[in-house]
Amino acid sequence: MVARLPPSDGAPVSLWTFIDITERKRAETELLNALAREREFGQLKSRFVSMTSHEFRTPLTGIQSSVDLLADYGDRLEADEKREIFRRIRNSVGRMTRMLDNILVIGRGEAQKLRFTPGPTDLPALCRQLLNEVTQSRPADGSRADIVLDIDGVEGEWQLDENLLRHSLGNLLSNALKYSPDGGEVRFRVCGEEGLLRFEIKDQGIGIPESDQQRLFESFHRASNVGNIAGTGLGLAIVKQSTELHGGKVSVHSTVGTGTTFTVYIPSSRLHQ
Repeated sequence: MVARLPPSDGAPVSLWTFIDITERKRAETELLNALAREREFGQLKSRFVSMTSHEFRTPLTGIQSSVDLLADYGDRLEADEKREIFRRIRNSVGRMTRMLDNILVIGRGEAQKLRFTPGPTDLPALCRQLLNEVTQSRPADGSRADIVLDIDGVEGEWQLDENLLRHSLGNLLSNALKYSPDGGEVRFRVCGEEGLLRFEIKDQGIGIPESDQQRLFESFHRASNVGNIAGTGLGLAIVKQSTELHGGKVSVHSTVGTGTTFTVYIPSSRLHQ
């Protein structure tokens, strides 16, 4: 700001005043950033409510129709038909349970309450169990891709958080099957040496557009090419959180129409062989 003063000794005089607005600008920037985060949170919340409502409605509808079928025609159904209906009910319940588990894990992670409790873990047994669980839980009309398990050099027990690892690898395997609607092969490779484990899950599915890969591990984010394939956008966020709590990292390589490879690296030590 400048002010003109009366002439002194015949010479015009100007008075300059400077005001430091650095703090004000910083406060304005912080306010704008806070508003942007609030808007993004509101959008995420709306998207979450929409997705979870849809994702829960689908299995609930399946359970309701199966129960109605048993109630109305149970005495006339063959034993094989009843077994198939009960299998569909179990799969629907399992699907809702996994979604609830994912929501709880993400909630704890966001609140910084996700606990890392490593202990002796029979890694080969865990991987085989995960493979069986994921294979048995997929819907009858879902992907017919086959999972091939390759275990190399990880026999015995390792120091790991089995619960977190189960969430992480289970989500990656489920995704590999889910996003391989035309079948093909999913390779689940587990290898390691003293001090480091590597988990690789490679599918021949729809792939992930490059434009989506930067936000792939954000909660509720889903790739733009998933179409009507079910999902909440929580699985990969859980993979990232679980891996980082182990002190590890996760990488992805994907090409649309060719497939996707996720690789998880976790530092660990072998306890028994």
